[in-house]
Amino acid sequence: MSPRVLLIPCSCLAVAVAMGICTLSVQAERILYLDAAAPGLMPDTFWVDLSESQHDFMATGVESSRPIHVDNPGSSDDYYDFELDNGFVGVGDESLFDFETDVAGAGMGTPFSIHAYFKRTGFLGGGNTGEFLVMKTNLEGGGQFNGWLFGGNGDNPSRVDMFMQVGNNTERLYHRIQDDAGHPSGFNDLNVMLSVTHDGSGTLEGTKQYVNGVLQATTWTADGLGTNPEGSTMRNDQPLKLGWVDAFGGDNVRTGTDSNMYFVEVHDTVLTEAEVVARWNNGDPERATVSPDRPSFGIDAIGQTDVSLITFQSVIGKTYELQYTIDTNAPAWTSVGLSMEGTGGTMNMADPDGFSAERSYRVIRD
Repeated sequence: MSPRVLLIPCSCLAVAVAMGICTLSVQAERILYLDAAAPGLMPDTFWVDLSESQHDFMATGVESSRPIHVDNPGSSDDYYDFELDNGFVGVGDESLFDFETDVAGAGMGTPFSIHAYFKRTGFLGGGNTGEFLVMKTNLEGGGQFNGWLFGGNGDNPSRVDMFMQVGNNTERLYHRIQDDAGHPSGFNDLNVMLSVTHDGSGTLEGTKQYVNGVLQATTWTADGLGTNPEGSTMRNDQPLKLGWVDAFGGDNVRTGTDSNMYFVEVHDTVLTEAEVVARWNNGDPERATVSPDRPSFGIDAIGQTDVSLITFQSVIGKTYELQYTIDTNAPAWTSVGLSMEGTGGTMNMADPDGFSAERSYRVIRD
């Protein structure tokens, strides 16, 4: 296996806007937009964020099995083929998605909204899968985690759950809906947009879930975040993850979802019901049309290839640092000890110890 390479601009919002990376006219508060119709230069390795956050994701999975990008005629049909044992993990600033609550930390409530547009292509049932879609948790502790989790339910194909907890699975927020009216046989082989909104209060009253723009009633709940001691927190040092995660001791390899994933969006505000309905757009949600190439960075040698140098087009006045990670499921990026000032021309960077097939690399531009 050869090393993987990614170039990530860390502080370039003005550049991103100038290059037209955000292809849709959406609210400024959208902090993540991943669309399989515009995945970026290396769709089978990285999924590029189209929002101004530029929080890109790396493909991951059991035994190097990663989601496959399927490029169909017409952007509305492009998707990632998720299996039960693969998914994506964020490689940017993980604190961006630490949505604290008022009860878990007084006065620190953070509102958010999430859309996940997908088609489930397989369902085992019987609790044999996690059906995780979007999550920010330290699940290595089993059910006693800090963070939040949004996804389907392995017991019922019509069921969707939202968890929020601060270290235990008793004093927590648990918001479950079951769309028996709209999807009595479940979400299998149907295009579905699941949405959740939360106002930062850490309460059931402040949480709503929608299926295809239709507000759903809860079928099972827990409203115990308010009983947690002052100072408890949902924050954790894990990246945002989509699909499969190495959870519950690493033995359960079927925590993900067998689905075609079209797009995932995260907002740092509470979307109104009208905004959720508009995003669904009567079953034809707007998709991105242009896959960003981020031409200012022009990587010539990128991806799963035997390379001795990473070559890219630099910008004068910017500093570039080469970093690596070994664990792509929960990346901890380490500098190789090499940083260089941009010249405005072509630059080369290399691992002083030699590129390793055991490492994945990225170049950070400050």
